[in-house]
Amino acid sequence: MRDRDQALAAIHAFHAEQGRLPRWREWECATATRPCAKTIERRWGWRELLAEAIGVRPDQVDVSWDAILDDRAQAMLAALRAARDELGRWPTAAEWERSGRRPAAAASTDIREATSAGRGER
Repeated sequence: MRDRDQALAAIHAFHAEQGRLPRWREWECATATRPCAKTIERRWGWRELLAEAIGVRPDQVDVSWDAILDDRAQAMLAALRAARDELGRWPTAAEWERSGRRPAAAASTDIREATSAGRGER
């Protein structure tokens, strides 16, 4: 059984190694040394335990909800960039659909956010 002290130690160690707090998505799965984010949220509160681990109040924790691009989304971005390089511009929706490389709906938001800053770039 994973306990509160084990979770606190894991958060503290992550913070010491990474220089930041873990993001929910990074801790979606439990490991041998810590529970998953959902368990932490359910038992103790995600923000509350993060705050306790670094010795601040919960309202002082800057919880980043920025999406972390997973391998699948990275592959989709690579395919989009390849299409851009082939066409000399970003593909239209119709071109992307016809290409057979269209991303899954779940990854679409991440891809739009990641590419929106680069529109028009070559």
